[in-house]
Amino acid sequence: MANNVVIKLKNKNNGVVYVYYGQSKYSKDGKCTTKGLRKSIGKYNSQNEFEPNKTFLLMSPEEQMATGLVQEPYYPYEDRSIVSDRDYVDKFYGYTAVIETAAKRTGMYSALRKVFPNDYLAMMSMVEALICFPSRPLYSPMRFHSSCWHTNMNLLSEGAITSALEAVTSVQRERFFYEFNKERKDKGEMIVALDTTSISTYSSMLNLARYGYNKDGDNLPQVNLLMVCDNESGIPLHYRNVAGNSVDSVSVKASVENMKNEGIKDGTVFVMDRGFCTLENMSLILKNGFTFLMCMPERCKFYHEAIDSVKATLEDSSNYLPSIMRYCATHDVEIPVKRRGRGKNSYTMSIYVYKDLVAEADQRNRLSSSFVEKLQALANDPSLYTDSRPNSFYRTYFNHNDDGTFSHNREAQSKAFSECGLYLEIGPKGWSPEKAHCTYKQRDIIEKDYENWKLRMRRPRHSIDEHLEGKVFLLFLVTIIEAYIRKKLEDAYLDANVSMEDNMDVIFNARWRKKEGKAFKDGEWIDLTLNQMKMLHMMGVTGMAQLNPNIDNLVKNDIAKRQGKQIKRGRKSKKNQL
Repeated sequence: MANNVVIKLKNKNNGVVYVYYGQSKYSKDGKCTTKGLRKSIGKYNSQNEFEPNKTFLLMSPEEQMATGLVQEPYYPYEDRSIVSDRDYVDKFYGYTAVIETAAKRTGMYSALRKVFPNDYLAMMSMVEALICFPSRPLYSPMRFHSSCWHTNMNLLSEGAITSALEAVTSVQRERFFYEFNKERKDKGEMIVALDTTSISTYSSMLNLARYGYNKDGDNLPQVNLLMVCDNESGIPLHYRNVAGNSVDSVSVKASVENMKNEGIKDGTVFVMDRGFCTLENMSLILKNGFTFLMCMPERCKFYHEAIDSVKATLEDSSNYLPSIMRYCATHDVEIPVKRRGRGKNSYTMSIYVYKDLVAEADQRNRLSSSFVEKLQALANDPSLYTDSRPNSFYRTYFNHNDDGTFSHNREAQSKAFSECGLYLEIGPKGWSPEKAHCTYKQRDIIEKDYENWKLRMRRPRHSIDEHLEGKVFLLFLVTIIEAYIRKKLEDAYLDANVSMEDNMDVIFNARWRKKEGKAFKDGEWIDLTLNQMKMLHMMGVTGMAQLNPNIDNLVKNDIAKRQGKQIKRGRKSKKNQL
């Protein structure tokens, strides 16, 4: 008997491609008969993705994989006519429970509910689908719905997804930022990291798509993304799409001017890299009631002034900081800012001048090699000097002699050697050098957010700005959840040798069961392992204490072991000591 094959037939009336599985039999007169030999198993949707029907879902996992249409089998569909005697329905719920908990703990859930009253449930389920099945397309949630409980409970239709994406406008987005951030106004000092990245796109029809400096090296137009996140937890607080040809020093202006209206409280410290360090950005941030901590580039106005001020005493023993193994001295400067009313029109900021002796030796070696190599290059090609700009490397560190030869500019090279191992940060006056150093180093947490964001964003093919705006907003919500999870794992020292995905895989298979026709909250967990209970409890999911009254102590003891702490135990009874 011939093997079953996949048969694709296009309906000439509506253009839909229907998929069948089985065999086609031809009679002697050339007519095709299919009665009883093949069955309809689905169709291809508008995104050219296979969309299975009920017949396909009733097939066994082996039969589904044999068709070659899916990479993994779908969770079996429950035909009520076949399983009418079954009293319970169970699906995966572990990961979804953590996502729901994170959304409520961070304030994301309440903010979505206020700003998007008609679409927040669909948005939550879309976020859960993106996290649980990151490799699956957004418009194909059937696999997620059939295998996992989710917030919306009902199957997400293509119409509901489109409606949720179109609901995201610039006005609604700013309202969400305000509702999401206002709860953090009661906290103490607020420190946030600010950075930009580029998102390559195949579509040149997007309003913000431009050719610019592409950080991924793609020869494509791009949309730049500016994001602000909490410097400790990594939870993002704000984002804005920026034209792809905008440079970092310019793209920050539009965001800072609106952040006060979006719930970012006065006095917040923005931690930024040297690409944002301009006098205009410093004045802009201070004028809007915020402050900053930036790494200073050599082109900055106060760079050499600060070095000359502390050079004589920088390497004194009193300036050595054992905790960070660096020397540091400070120099105060005035940043001009126009104020209303009385008072001076400036703010006093401190420049922290650090010297790293290990980095100094490495930089001196590389600089020496560069001077020798560049001098040889000038001897071979004098046009490198004549065609370069006045402040270029060749013009700065080499002399063009009257006889046409080139020589080292000893004074300029000596100054360059004296600045090896130095790096400068400008920030709030009164901070300790250790605090400024550690705070700036912590800003690398935003790179993890961008990595997750860009991994899921891929290269958008959208030609409609509203859909791109909606998808970027959804990924913003995903990043909030993943930052919460990552922080919980870091606090428990669970990510020392194992990735976040591996840790969370422990709870993905945790199942929740409920009776047919009953409310979801009336259900129960099914056969959770001790590791699953520990992970769910650590992530803040309630109900674990009812399953294991000692779960809190078990989790604390596990964390203490990872941190190398001594676990306190009760006194043994005399019976156990014998």
